[in-house]
Amino acid sequence: MGEFFSAIGGIGVVLCLATPLILAVCHRSPPGPCFCDPMDIRTHWRGAIKLGLGMIAVALIGGLIAAIVSG
Repeated sequence: MGEFFSAIGGIGVVLCLATPLILAVCHRSPPGPCFCDPMDIRTHWRGAIKLGLGMIAVALIGGLIAAIVSG
C-alpha cells in the first residue's frame, strides 16, 4: 500500500514541477493548444498546481496511515 502512495506523491511532485517548465517553454506560442503544449496547460495552470498539491497531500496522509497500520 505504501508503494501506491509513493507513486501518487511522485506524480504530484512531477505535476507541480512540470507545470512551470511547460509555461516557461511555451511563453511565446500562440494561444490555444500547440505542439509544445498539447493539453493547453497555460489556460489551466492553477488547476494543475492544485491537483499536484492535492496528490502530494493524499500521499503524505495515506503513507502515514499505511505506516501506522502496518506497524
